[in-house]
Amino acid sequence: MSICIAAKNPARVPCREVVVCCDTKVSTESLSAETGKGKLHLLGPRWCVLTAGVNPSTDEVVSIFKASLPDLKDKHPLESLRVTFRKWRSRIAEAFIHDRHAITMEQFYGHGKVWFDSETWKETQNQLAATYESRKPEVEMILIGCVGGSLSIYRIYRGDIVESDSFAMIGSGSVVGEAAFYWRIGHDAIHDLEQTIYASYEAKKLSELSPFVGEQTLVIIVERTENGGLSFDRGKSVDTRILDAKLKRFGLKPHQGKSRLIG
Repeated sequence: MSICIAAKNPARVPCREVVVCCDTKVSTESLSAETGKGKLHLLGPRWCVLTAGVNPSTDEVVSIFKASLPDLKDKHPLESLRVTFRKWRSRIAEAFIHDRHAITMEQFYGHGKVWFDSETWKETQNQLAATYESRKPEVEMILIGCVGGSLSIYRIYRGDIVESDSFAMIGSGSVVGEAAFYWRIGHDAIHDLEQTIYASYEAKKLSELSPFVGEQTLVIIVERTENGGLSFDRGKSVDTRILDAKLKRFGLKPHQGKSRLIG
């Protein structure tokens, strides 16, 4: 897995900038490596996606979204995204039923109660549900898209899609990363783009406590353009050397006190 962070710039309402911060480590069951490449992928002129992990399910869901994304004027984009995501569940069901009974899903639900005894029907339903439950953790994504006049963030986790008010994280490092981000919000409050960049970078670096999070870090600024598209140009100007200096000065440090803490 990895760490992927998307955080809105709170200084601009409606949101026109989202800070993306991620590692470049790619892991499979047998190996892992720093690729030097980010995990942000363009889905279309107005949408992009952050993906955690490399597996066929992730690739399949990305291809499904590429073919069907909410329109710029869609008043209910979250529901549209959920409808699109359900296509992956339908594909899982179609493949399972075909492998099990050599018929289509339409045939199973249209004639299955007649063709099969009740025990086989119920067993197939239960096994299909169990299969989907076991597959849901394979897909973790963050969708960033132009919705109306604003940038919106949606997190896909364990089979559900939710809209994020301020930020979203995915990957094995997200437990530590979210705690660090919430701590920074409570300690300093985050008011502008630079603070958002630092808080995201700090959260990512602390998430490296997870052995599956890589050390290399990419910071990208996703901007909404005047015509409702996406731009990534400003991310090129983020200097991680300055961020490292700030982290050394303001970040968490090892406890070095020698005073007695208990009597």
